[in-house]
Amino acid sequence: MTSILFENDIEFQFVDSLSPCDLEEIFFESIPYYLSKEAVATFETHRKVLKIVADSDDICLILEDDATPIKDEILKEIQNLLQTEIDFDIMLIGYENQSKKDCHFKNNLFYIFNKFIGLHSYIVKPEGAKKILSLIGDSNDHIDRRISNLISNNKISGIFSKNKIFEQNKSDFISQIPKNKNKY
Repeated sequence: MTSILFENDIEFQFVDSLSPCDLEEIFFESIPYYLSKEAVATFETHRKVLKIVADSDDICLILEDDATPIKDEILKEIQNLLQTEIDFDIMLIGYENQSKKDCHFKNNLFYIFNKFIGLHSYIVKPEGAKKILSLIGDSNDHIDRRISNLISNNKISGIFSKNKIFEQNKSDFISQIPKNKNKY
């Protein structure tokens, strides 16, 4: 990821993800049966990153550690997307299988109407990050499902790019988050 970002002249900052070991036990007291401690840590990691964006003055590209670029000129692709006049809080740039109603806009962008899963690559503005942070609530659900619900309930505005720039690498990626739940 570092070499790809350097090659594309993209300034970046690594943010260490949280693991269940980094969180106090109170985070896990009221989580539903289907939610793992790792999912709670992922939720809190996205909250941590959104706080950084909210305190900045720049639109930020957020990439999870398993985001894999599928376009050659990432910066050019992102700059083209940001030429849009559409106001958004969050822009997914690695999402597909979205129902593309007749809401085609400039630069192959569409409003998000359906529920989605997948926050491995997205762009967020500082104002959007503040809005999301004020609405996401407790980490008792998957972060992508929570943000998806905020969009479908018209609490935040979400758009996505028809042409994916990143995909989630699920085949040969090994997460560094420990999976042994007995440790926590």
